[in-house]
Amino acid sequence: MFGSKIAVAVGAVALAAASAVFPTAAAQAAPNAARGITLSPAQPTLSLPLTPTEPSSPSSPSSPSTPRSTPSTTPTTPTPPPTTPSPLPPPPPQSAPTAVWLENQKPGDTGWQIPQPGRRVGDDAHLQLEAYGDRNSVQHGQTIGFHVTTTPAQNYGVQIFRMGYYGGAGARLMTSSPQIFGGPQPGCPLDVPTGLIECRWAAGWQLTIPGDWLSGLYLAVFTNASGYQWSDPFTVTEPDRAAQIVMVDPVNNYQAYNEWPYDHVYGKNLYVGFGPMTVAGTGQAVKVSFDRPYQQEYGAGERDRGANWAARWLEQNGYDVTYATSTDMQQNTINLGNYKVYMSPNHDEYWSAQMYDKLQAAEQKGLNLAFLAANSIYWQVRSEPSSSGQADRVMTCYKGVAAGAGAARRQLRVGDGRGRQLGLQRRRGTGAGRRPGG
Repeated sequence: MFGSKIAVAVGAVALAAASAVFPTAAAQAAPNAARGITLSPAQPTLSLPLTPTEPSSPSSPSSPSTPRSTPSTTPTTPTPPPTTPSPLPPPPPQSAPTAVWLENQKPGDTGWQIPQPGRRVGDDAHLQLEAYGDRNSVQHGQTIGFHVTTTPAQNYGVQIFRMGYYGGAGARLMTSSPQIFGGPQPGCPLDVPTGLIECRWAAGWQLTIPGDWLSGLYLAVFTNASGYQWSDPFTVTEPDRAAQIVMVDPVNNYQAYNEWPYDHVYGKNLYVGFGPMTVAGTGQAVKVSFDRPYQQEYGAGERDRGANWAARWLEQNGYDVTYATSTDMQQNTINLGNYKVYMSPNHDEYWSAQMYDKLQAAEQKGLNLAFLAANSIYWQVRSEPSSSGQADRVMTCYKGVAAGAGAARRQLRVGDGRGRQLGLQRRRGTGAGRRPGG
């Protein structure tokens, strides 16, 4: 929905603001150079000082490069004797490497970029291989289940990648599943009035997150025996770990634009849709489910349009960053008091009142905000449980108010930014001017 030039321009301003809070390597190199100190050649691109934490020895004065001038033969006042310059004070202790920097010294892997050579991706009409995870974020010791359909029945495997810099590879392979036999899953029912499409597939493989996996953006990549590939994003969170930056992946936005299944028959999102008309008066849905694959980017949602690249830059430069999602904001599982900067790395349009109130309260206590894309905090949404009772798996957003809809539906609609607010106040400085309706 947004041109890349707008996103890059806004992002550049926000990253510049973040750089003012956390000095880059170039800024830190200047005082070091004045003392004759250089960083280790093994760490040429880092923005944090990564030499050992013990302070260096005081610098010794160097000998003058030219002799002193000869005093005048007829001075008006006696010339004071030359003095030895005082030694420079020792440089301040330099910071230890961050956990993020250490993680990125491990070998990278480009297998997350699908389709890999000799592979291909299927389509939503034939469902050769597609999948979704049953959690948007997961903590150490928790389990995420992957719900996979493959046509015809055959073996498939799953690889788990952590996104970052990793020498330019963009990710690290964390683990792989055994080969699993799978087959076609049942069709996903459509609720015609709301446009809700919710899959109820059985879980094919479950992963319990090890305690030594660093918080980050993760990607599951699926490959079946026929050579088809698919992916699904999730985030590993560490709610109790303090950090300079918390990057919050806007999964609400990914779901709002998810038109799965894009089969020209009945796929829907919060904007458009195939098939029968809903209460919105068009084909668009007013409810969307996280229990279905992402139609965008071969299952990865919209993460590669901003979040992956922001994470790569932060981790390349050694920033102390941890990760969360819109769902963590909704469920109040992260403490924003643990961070200096809240970073939204991508188009971040869909917010619940709970999310907004949490961010506003933290900002009033001194939290810095960095939104790297335009049109943020625009539509108000409501989170609801799935048909199985799992919390926050359905996102509701009634944008239009049809004649006779009543007050209940009107309360779900956010203001359009032009003075007709019915819900959240639109944040100044987080969006570009847009037409009513987002």
